[in-house]
Amino acid sequence: MVTPLALTLAVHTHAFAQSNDDTAVVTYDKEFFEKYSPTTLLDLLERIPGTQDVLERRDGRGGGDRGFGSSGDQILLDGQRISSKSNSIRDILERTPASQVERVELIRGAADGLDVQTEGLVINVVMIEGADSSSLFWRVGGTYKTGENVSPDIEVSYKDKLGNLDYTLTGEAYNRHNYFGREDTYFDAEGLQTGTRELDGRFRFKGFDLNSNLTYNFENGDVLNLNGKYNPNDILNDRFFTETGDNAEVLHYDVKEGFMFWEIGGDYSTDFGFLGKFKTIFLMGGEENSDFINNRFTGEGADQYIYNVEVVEFATSEDIFRASLTTPLTSNMTLEYGAEGAFNNFMQLYQDSDRDAQGDPLILSTSNNVKIKENRYEVFAHHNYTIRPGMVLQTSLTTEFSEIIADTLLVEGGTVRDADSFTFFKPRLNFRYDVTYRNQIRLIAEKKVSQLEFFHYMTWFDEQTKELKVGNTSIRPEQKWEFSATYEHRLANDGGTLEAEFFYHDYKDYITRIDFSEYQDFGGNPITADAFFALPPTMALRDEIDFTSKSGNIDHASSVGFELKSDTRLGIIGVPEAQLGLTYKYEKRRFNDPFTQESRAFDWVSDHSFKVNFRHDVTRWNLSYGGEAEFRSDFINRDIRHNWIFDSGTEVELFVEYKIFGDIKLRVEGKQERNTNEKATFLSYTDHRRFNEFKGREEHINTRPREIEFSIEGTF
Repeated sequence: MVTPLALTLAVHTHAFAQSNDDTAVVTYDKEFFEKYSPTTLLDLLERIPGTQDVLERRDGRGGGDRGFGSSGDQILLDGQRISSKSNSIRDILERTPASQVERVELIRGAADGLDVQTEGLVINVVMIEGADSSSLFWRVGGTYKTGENVSPDIEVSYKDKLGNLDYTLTGEAYNRHNYFGREDTYFDAEGLQTGTRELDGRFRFKGFDLNSNLTYNFENGDVLNLNGKYNPNDILNDRFFTETGDNAEVLHYDVKEGFMFWEIGGDYSTDFGFLGKFKTIFLMGGEENSDFINNRFTGEGADQYIYNVEVVEFATSEDIFRASLTTPLTSNMTLEYGAEGAFNNFMQLYQDSDRDAQGDPLILSTSNNVKIKENRYEVFAHHNYTIRPGMVLQTSLTTEFSEIIADTLLVEGGTVRDADSFTFFKPRLNFRYDVTYRNQIRLIAEKKVSQLEFFHYMTWFDEQTKELKVGNTSIRPEQKWEFSATYEHRLANDGGTLEAEFFYHDYKDYITRIDFSEYQDFGGNPITADAFFALPPTMALRDEIDFTSKSGNIDHASSVGFELKSDTRLGIIGVPEAQLGLTYKYEKRRFNDPFTQESRAFDWVSDHSFKVNFRHDVTRWNLSYGGEAEFRSDFINRDIRHNWIFDSGTEVELFVEYKIFGDIKLRVEGKQERNTNEKATFLSYTDHRRFNEFKGREEHINTRPREIEFSIEGTF
């Protein structure tokens, strides 16, 4: 199949996969991979330096846009992205036989003819036209966690062709279990130990996943793609707490949860002659949790009883429709324009019941029922201008109109409604300049608007602080301007890449935990937090204030930093079949703390991160081995009454692959997650951190098992 992308880019293959006609494109023909005896399409991509980040980014997907947006998958098949938001493209790569691939194109920076706006590197896989498409992919494996039984996993995928119809049917079943623990030591404000707490948790997650992909190629060149997903799951989670010291007790949390996810998506493309190429994409999907029940017990033996029951039901849905027309204006300019509509719905029914003692009836203590509807429409235009070979400018303008309606259903009857309408202008500029055939400069400026997480609307019980966190139905989408400058150098003879990126992000309506306390002066008049804390202690009415925090918006936040990357083959030291990747990222994210007004870092993220990955293909033995490790600096989480400081652990992954015979491959992989033996310090404050009255601290040591995954897979 000759794709529009291939025609536009005019790629020519040379030794070591370098291209001179379009310096932004590097092509790897199927002959390049023969020495590796690859089984799947994923095997091909893992042999190319510089692709690892794309494979790991949301499993090969781009991110940040609402709905489909103009970004998305950074891995294309025959120049097309997958019209799905849940089907991992990495899974598709694993199920596609390597024998059906004609070539792999690495597209660096802005380029015309892409079905997606680039985020730096786009991988386009061109399939062999007319190849035998019948194949069966299977995988049987399991996961062993130290101290646990093996969790089995099985997957089967069948791909075939019936006339003009290509179809893939996939089924996966799994029964996974895990355990986790934590040791807490409590200290008072003077540093004296007051007690301990041990957590022993057990987790079981079982379900199955059914997927289908259908492609119909019409005789006139039109293409119709359809895909579907059905994924029901059941979760069992038991947590046992044993406490000593002040107010010691034994607690047991018994959590049962069942949820189901489904999705149907598709796209249709046709040629309108001189008007250009028309494409429409649609998606319908949703997730439903119908029986989240958390029974909390206290006591042991005959004295054990349920003191609290938390019941949550929720349902979400998302429908997206997008249509666009790509028209060539001149020999070096094209224009894509169109519209998109996205419709999101969320419903939560939350009930929390308590009782004082064994035998007393459970009494409803908290209820929070909400319904959210978000309707979003956008019109967009993307202009591509090839100024001259090696110099491309892409400009885009998207105008978004959205409405969010949030209804809180009151227990006593009636509804409280919050409704907001927004208009966002989202320009984008992407400039690529090929200084030489191995050196490239990329400049990007873009305005983004985040997709609201319905989690911020939900009420939930925080087991760490032992209090309810109430949702906020008035939250606004987060806006962000992104500016970046990237320099990339490709080493000679396909030796790899060196890259440096410098960036600055400016946030508006940044989402974090903020102060929702209702402050009053001595006369009972509403005042601001700054005015309240400026009052003399005798006039602050501190005991009458309900100090409350919720997720909400602040006016401004920013981040600045750089990222240095190196992905190279080790031929310089005589090991040409080995690859080494090194990435260091520094990002200083800062905003004014809503509680203390002091400048501080974002929650849950580190300023520094360093990642190393290594792979060595010993082709004469049909053997591959390697691994990766990631190190991060400490990070912190803050709320109105605590600072939670984490000593970030190290994430390590090692693997060995061996091709037994034919297209059958054995893989063994060892993992240590970041929170294995992670340490944390929890600092508590009285009422509000701004009073700076230290209450005490907790020292936590998290324990998670190391694990070994093993699988045997093949294609026929």
